Amino acid sequence: MTDRLLVTKEVAKRAGCDPKTVRRWVKEGKLCGVKPGGATSALRFDKRDVDRFLSGKKGRCDGPVYSLQTG
Repeated sequence: MTDRLLVTKEVAKRAGCDPKTVRRWVKEGKLCGVKPGGATSALRFDKRDVDRFLSGKKGRCDGPVYSLQTG
């Protein structure tokens, strides 16, 4: 996916907001995240997607959260 994934706290720090705001953006479909370990794992964000989102550019998002099942 990318060479750098950010966790929710890192995205919040970059955006200057609370992590709850980042999770709300995901629920609203404004920002795409992945859950690499499945539904119960922590959200991760592609750094490029975050940079695009924070600069006001809209990217392609097929859904608010993708779960990546392993094994």
